[in-house]
Amino acid sequence: RDNWGMAYPLAKVASNLVSKPGNAGVQANGPFESYRSAGAEAESKDYAEVAFDSFIKGGSGVKSLAGKPVMFKAGLGPNKTTWFIPSAPRSDYKCVMLLLPGESDYTRKYLFGYILKGSEADKSWEKYYKKRDRYNSEGLIIYGTAWYAGNDNYPYPVGIIVDSVKRK
Repeated sequence: RDNWGMAYPLAKVASNLVSKPGNAGVQANGPFESYRSAGAEAESKDYAEVAFDSFIKGGSGVKSLAGKPVMFKAGLGPNKTTWFIPSAPRSDYKCVMLLLPGESDYTRKYLFGYILKGSEADKSWEKYYKKRDRYNSEGLIIYGTAWYAGNDNYPYPVGIIVDSVKRK
């Protein structure tokens, strides 16, 4: 054809039109930063080992429980719909029965456990709950914070905000 020139080197033109900032944009293989709020440092709690029966109604110090870190053995019970502890709202926590080891779901010998949804404690609970018949006779170790529920209609008027659930 007449007046047909060579192809213009578009690769050179396009490279000059696109800016190349240092480390901005998508970095598929690059280092990834993680962010955490300043107050998110995990506090180290000194858990006091207590017996399950120390939470019985009328027991010494039950009504004065206000955020005491405790560890004890308990069996795994079904979910409940009872909320006594304002710092464990229904929208963020699930309520479960923490049974006296060896008891069935139909007992009155249980505490209320509040587990943060999606937490490591929640994942552990779900893992052990699937095989709870194996663990309920001896119980699992529950680490948490004990609070007086404010209602003496239950034999064990205590709520535990569960931090972790372990076998041993």
